Amino acid sequence: MGGKISIHNDIEKHVSAVLLDRRRNLVESWNLKLKPGHTIEQRGDGVIVNEPYTLKLFAGNGSAQNESTKFERRFFAFYNNVIDLKVKISEILAKKRRGWLQLLQLKHLVGEVLPGVRIEDRDYYGEIYEECFIANELVTYLILHKVARSADLAVEMCSILLREGIFQEVIEGQEFMNDFIFFRLDDSHQVVRTQGRLQKSLDTWDNMSNYRFHTFTATASRMLSPRVVEIRAHEGWLEKKSKFGFWQIRFFRILPSDEVRSSSTLAYFNDTVSTELKGEVPTTDIQQVERYERDRSNRIICIKLVPESKLRGSVYLRAPNPDVCERWVVALQKFAKSLSPVDVVKRSALMFVFTDKMVREFAKRLELKKVRRGQSIEEFDTFYLLRQGKIGIFIQGKEGKAPEFYCERTPICFFGESVFHVGSRSPTLRSRRFSFSRSPKMESIKLSMGSRRLSMRSYGKSVIYKAMEESEILRLTPEHREAFLKNFGEVRGRLDVMLRVGIDRCLEKTPFFKELNAAQVAQLKMGLHFHSLKKDEVLFYEGEPGRDFFIVYAGTLVISQYDIQNGREVILKKLKKDDNFGEIALLVPGMPRTATVKATDDALLLSLDEDTFKSFMRLTQLDVNRIMKQDMMSTFEKCEIPFFENISKEKLAERCKIETFDAGTDIFKEGDFGDKFYMVTFGEIGVYVKGKLVKRLSRGDYFGEVALVVEDTLRTATCMTTKRSVLLSINKAGFSKFFSGRPEALSEVSIKIAGWRCKLRPILYHPKGLSLFMEYLRSQFAQESIEFWIAARAYRKTVLRIENRAVGNLGAEEQERIQTLAKEVVAEYIGDEAKTQVNLSAKMVNEIYEAVDASEACSGTFARAETEVVLLMSRDKLSGFKRSKLFKLLLQHVGSYDVNENTQKAAAVKNIKPSEVGNISPCFRSPKRLSRLEAKQARHVVRT
Repeated sequence: MGGKISIHNDIEKHVSAVLLDRRRNLVESWNLKLKPGHTIEQRGDGVIVNEPYTLKLFAGNGSAQNESTKFERRFFAFYNNVIDLKVKISEILAKKRRGWLQLLQLKHLVGEVLPGVRIEDRDYYGEIYEECFIANELVTYLILHKVARSADLAVEMCSILLREGIFQEVIEGQEFMNDFIFFRLDDSHQVVRTQGRLQKSLDTWDNMSNYRFHTFTATASRMLSPRVVEIRAHEGWLEKKSKFGFWQIRFFRILPSDEVRSSSTLAYFNDTVSTELKGEVPTTDIQQVERYERDRSNRIICIKLVPESKLRGSVYLRAPNPDVCERWVVALQKFAKSLSPVDVVKRSALMFVFTDKMVREFAKRLELKKVRRGQSIEEFDTFYLLRQGKIGIFIQGKEGKAPEFYCERTPICFFGESVFHVGSRSPTLRSRRFSFSRSPKMESIKLSMGSRRLSMRSYGKSVIYKAMEESEILRLTPEHREAFLKNFGEVRGRLDVMLRVGIDRCLEKTPFFKELNAAQVAQLKMGLHFHSLKKDEVLFYEGEPGRDFFIVYAGTLVISQYDIQNGREVILKKLKKDDNFGEIALLVPGMPRTATVKATDDALLLSLDEDTFKSFMRLTQLDVNRIMKQDMMSTFEKCEIPFFENISKEKLAERCKIETFDAGTDIFKEGDFGDKFYMVTFGEIGVYVKGKLVKRLSRGDYFGEVALVVEDTLRTATCMTTKRSVLLSINKAGFSKFFSGRPEALSEVSIKIAGWRCKLRPILYHPKGLSLFMEYLRSQFAQESIEFWIAARAYRKTVLRIENRAVGNLGAEEQERIQTLAKEVVAEYIGDEAKTQVNLSAKMVNEIYEAVDASEACSGTFARAETEVVLLMSRDKLSGFKRSKLFKLLLQHVGSYDVNENTQKAAAVKNIKPSEVGNISPCFRSPKRLSRLEAKQARHVVRT
């Protein structure tokens, strides 16, 4: 079961609980006793998933002998995918049709059982039943895939789904039994819609519909991942060639192996309901999988086995049509120890410039070479395709230093591609634009010539290729290369475009590579991998851990998310040539993908994995904030944060810092002093007030802006990551530099952000704020302080200009002017004889008199008095001003986030929530209010 379960006794009775296995034996460490208000943390490691257990719970007012409440419930153990599962006794005892335990069990069974449902149109004695599945087919599936240990347990699982309305009888009143009984699936059921999706499959012998259920809420480590479900889906009718040459129809499945826990087996049966094997091919015995070349129908699969296999030789299978054949070839090649030269070329990026004839000719000229671990590859005029193993790329540093590891080449990758680069005198490159195509059927892909002309050869001997393990490489020697180009000379220009010019173009159009110089680009190119996809092939599923960043080199893809409420896939974005996505994987490796990406036609991608990215940053000594500068600018543009609207996005990006947090990390706690502003670029933040979750923040939301403008402000809530998250942050010092020398500009932003919490100085520096504050003071007959502050500030600015012009050498005329100005201020506001006496301390008055009487007045003569007057007005007048209508006029003028009373009343009359008219807590808000679909589209997979 895994994870940790926290059980809290929230009722006013003593509780004891035991867990019994299916033989009614007590599960060790599950004999629990809880007093009222107590909590016990229990590990779920000893509970086996998909096994039935019985929870017995007793609640009484004292000892265990006098229980007054008994609870007993049988359930199938589920994956604890929450990791830290918290449950209250009242939730277990709740008298509901579907309690806490039943709901978790139901969600688990939907994910486990529904992938085995084969929905087809069924013919029963001439009558067609549309889109049904058969009970005994599903029971067989659950047994063979080890979801259920026996037919009885499989029937019990399915009976639960029937009672819950997920399965529906075709003929009313039928129970679920291991028999030939038709049922239908209610794919509109809420649990089904929130747990997965139905997708049409192509593995049937005839043309009837066949649907496969895919769970999308899975994570790779704790639940059935979509990749596992995809392997489960590989089952269907094929013909197997017997020893005597006859073709026999069998039902094939890829099943978990009994002998090797982490392995699989290709098993075949007489029919869809049989559990008795007719034979099997262990996937560990598969050496190569390819289409049989002599078969003109293109339907025969040849499985070559390793020499030590008990089966010996090869296994031949025949599919009903070429599409099904291709599907099985791709599925089985995942288990093959090696690929044939033809398949290596077909699965590589070369397929995008080669025709089928070129593929066969090129593959014939490849020579197999085995490389020992640690052996270097020194033939720089040779082209290589890696069939098996790993080849490391090392960068030779300065003299005397050992080469530094940069990245790895994995199977299907190639290196030495500079041998295909066209010289500058080649007539092929005289045209600024040309095209290449994979085949006559494939639309030509036009590429513009880039400005960069760097290749792998520009590094010369500074690049070292070394085998990281026992490897097999296919090499094309210079002699074979020239012979191939002699027959297909036109392909050299196409290869040059794909391997050099096209990559340069992609990098030039990728925002966060624009800051790189030519040498850095050349080094980055060595770490890129080509990744080819066939039409309708899934690159990754929503929820899978991400470790690669991708650029679309050619073709089109779609980014989709599952809409839980409507129970359907929603297309968020269509990707075309030069688009990029997934850069969050470079910053936070392993972050679950937020959407599914699938090719809508044959596509070619460039990928950069997180290990290579780290090596690149280390070797080039670049700062990640500089690399991501363009991306940060784009984020600010999209989020449209109001108080940043007049600030250059480039300057914002320069001041910002990228911060990453693991799940469960406190960004700050309630009561902490605040000095940073944050914006969520990926992940989710929980906002807690006094321990209670009040809001969730996701991509595009921001918080903590009050800390930028209010001194010594305390955080009003705790912000904690609920997922691994990436935030952009800017501190108070960095923010203030945007307004250096422009206090008026800063004052508008301060009032807009802080609202009723703003200090007095932003109000005084704001023209409208100063005017309204003066009007308030006049109504209180206390305008002398503000008049003195204006006069003293004007004096200081005037004297500063005089001093700056004189550059430290004040003449007699300048000195006299300064003293005259100071005496005017004193005569108007200081001392008993002043016309408009201001309330200053005796000490302050004496300091001013001494400076003026000694003719030593300067720009700082009234500076301390200014501060004293501001403090006095803040203490005595600011709170009253904030309660007045004048302050509300100021907030309306600057467009503050605080909603005034009239707006709140209007919202109440129209039954509109305050958040819909702009009031989203002064600390935690989203910049835009979008519809659900628009919000999904706004969160497209630039962060996938």
